[in-house]
Amino acid sequence: MEMIESRINIKYNDPIKLSTQESIDCNYYNQGCEGGYGFLVSKYYTENELVSEKCYPYLSSDGRCGKMVSSCEKEMTKKYKVGNY
Repeated sequence: MEMIESRINIKYNDPIKLSTQESIDCNYYNQGCEGGYGFLVSKYYTENELVSEKCYPYLSSDGRCGKMVSSCEKEMTKKYKVGNY
């Protein structure tokens, strides 16, 4: 996630903190807390929008996809996706 955060910050001057938990819970290319590959995180986000840490906080465990804080839909004015991995 840090690599994607850095690229967003460099390109858009937006020091966003992205949700690791959303990737753990929702990324069907990896195995949640059981591991996976970094490039598959980027692949997942070519198909899905990135979510901020504030909207989907880290819980340090596997969970079910979709626990995003409900007030965040309106709050997320900028939406990012990975263009190429």
